[in-house]
Amino acid sequence: MIVGSTWVDGPNIQFGSRDGGDAVVAGPDYRLDRLTPRPRLAWAPKPCRTPEYLLDARHEVVPYHHRPQAQDRLVSWLDEPDALSALVVRGGVGTGKTRLVNAFAGVAHLSGWTVVRAACEGSPPAWPSPRFGSSERVLVGVAQPERWDRATLYRMVSALPAHFPGATVRVLVPSRFGCDAGVAEVVLDGVVDRDRAFVEAVHAFQIALELVPRDVRVPDLSGCSTVLAVHVMALAAVLGG
Repeated sequence: MIVGSTWVDGPNIQFGSRDGGDAVVAGPDYRLDRLTPRPRLAWAPKPCRTPEYLLDARHEVVPYHHRPQAQDRLVSWLDEPDALSALVVRGGVGTGKTRLVNAFAGVAHLSGWTVVRAACEGSPPAWPSPRFGSSERVLVGVAQPERWDRATLYRMVSALPAHFPGATVRVLVPSRFGCDAGVAEVVLDGVVDRDRAFVEAVHAFQIALELVPRDVRVPDLSGCSTVLAVHVMALAAVLGG
């Protein structure tokens, strides 16, 4: 059973980051890296205390915001019988795609799945690829899908059964755009609870900046249509004193 707190407090695994992976497959078009959890920092290093760093979803300064319907769909997708299946997480900029897929990677890891990042930047393999057993379950997250040539992406997905022979493979693609017919998708839109998201973000930014915690008045957030927009308002309130 996967409980709600697992999504928030689970392992920190990031598909979008370029470091922290061990090469599984590497070639001229793409590479697959096995990912393992890395520490999550509650505070931001002093040289990184900039809006760009604090608002970057990859740094996870603000705690993950629950998406119950999307989470349930992703978990049920893992349990489907297909040996190979792809799912698109679709949403505009700032809707929380990165945070959702990274949290899901942690959930999958805790459930026994091997987590792999697919990047379109290939390079010659520096060491032999690790072997995978036929009972392996592999979750492949596509990093920076907007940079992939469609033909290369299709070729990578089609080659996964050969890369992981006998394994159950799931391919997760965060995207700002719609998907081809026949590919399932989860659609993310606006923030469910803006006030709560604002308060959580304010608290997180105060901790990250090592400020004395204090209450901040919640402004009118009706114009904030994304999680990122709420976080921008929260950071402005914290920095504005």
